[in-house]
Amino acid sequence: MRKTEEIKEIFIEYILLAKVEESIKIHLRMMLEYLSDLELRFIDRYLIGSVKNVPITDIEDALVCASMADMFILVEEIKSGLVQPFTPGDLQTEIKSVSDLKDYDKQKRFLASVFELEKGVDYDLAVQIITILEELSNYTFLFPLLSDLENIMYRRIYIFALVNHFSAVSDNSRRAFLSSNLFVQGLNMDLDVYGAVEKFIRSFFMVNIRRNISLDYAACLAINNGKIGIDDYEKRITAKDWISKVSEFLQTPHDSTEINIFYSSDQSYRNNLVFEKARIKQVVDLYIALVSGEFIFEKGTRQEIEKIIKELEEIVPVGLEDKELSFEEKIIKEKTNLMVWLTTSDGLLSLVSWLDEEKNKKEGAKKLVISILKKYGPNLLNENEQIERLMRLQEVLRLMGYGDTEEWFLFDEKIGAFMWSD
Repeated sequence: MRKTEEIKEIFIEYILLAKVEESIKIHLRMMLEYLSDLELRFIDRYLIGSVKNVPITDIEDALVCASMADMFILVEEIKSGLVQPFTPGDLQTEIKSVSDLKDYDKQKRFLASVFELEKGVDYDLAVQIITILEELSNYTFLFPLLSDLENIMYRRIYIFALVNHFSAVSDNSRRAFLSSNLFVQGLNMDLDVYGAVEKFIRSFFMVNIRRNISLDYAACLAINNGKIGIDDYEKRITAKDWISKVSEFLQTPHDSTEINIFYSSDQSYRNNLVFEKARIKQVVDLYIALVSGEFIFEKGTRQEIEKIIKELEEIVPVGLEDKELSFEEKIIKEKTNLMVWLTTSDGLLSLVSWLDEEKNKKEGAKKLVISILKKYGPNLLNENEQIERLMRLQEVLRLMGYGDTEEWFLFDEKIGAFMWSD
């Protein structure tokens, strides 16, 4: 019997035994940690959830499926192709209401789609999953027509897609995630939330934008009421409470590089089990990274970078050709790689200067940018990579105080393509 088959039998045996004698301690998480098989990680993440060897205090920690045998049967159906995953187009046509989410066959196809996402990045599929679950729940991630367990499953699917495609969602979605219990659930699902946030912030090249986003997200964490761990009196406390504790610590002579002193001295932290300590540490480490500027500069390099920039400014003159070119002349020059150039510091600063010209102010950023992009980049909406750069450019302009609340482009379902929204 292969190792995987043997583990399956053990799982099933334990589940059946647990139904008979509730006093028996089942530590499924410990068993799962010995394995790296995609199949078992998938079951753990979506069909079991955050099973761990601590008391269940929240329905989010409960088992989603009663029968482990049924879970393996479903996964085998998915792997063998008996359950087909959705494509982005399928999702748009087949999931139009909450009642569609309740349909068992469509639930299985949803899980099959996530199984595909687990194997690799699929930008279009992930974006569609995120969008549909946001809109059908009216951004509450609560579906009154669904059971509690169905609600949990779809929230986990949403969280996975969001964390692994963090840059694809709206800034409001990112803030809502970091300031809610969804963030804690993401940690319980063993998702790399820290890495997703860091990668997103570092994708911006301007220091002031990185700083603004870091402080904004730190503020989101500081109001997060998701429960994680216990206090001195063994009562459940929140991410917000842990951040309050560490903020007090940071006000002492210790700095953020000595955070291990906090972990060794805080009695509440020491009262928690190993599993909870790991989650608390993830919350604290992310908050400290955001408030300390960890994602803006590498540690110890700030002064060196500023020194080098100052030296370069003194010895490297501005190119006369670039200085004399108008914005539209620069656009023509960079036409073959238009979006790449517009998302560099030179391109963005040239765009902002053009938007600030007196004759252009009355037109509005959206109208001006769309006009120039339609003129010199007529095929930008036909490629996913270009669309992603457009989304990034629009977001940067918003952060800098430009741009409108409306999107620059929308998906036209009639023709099955993106169109400019002017």
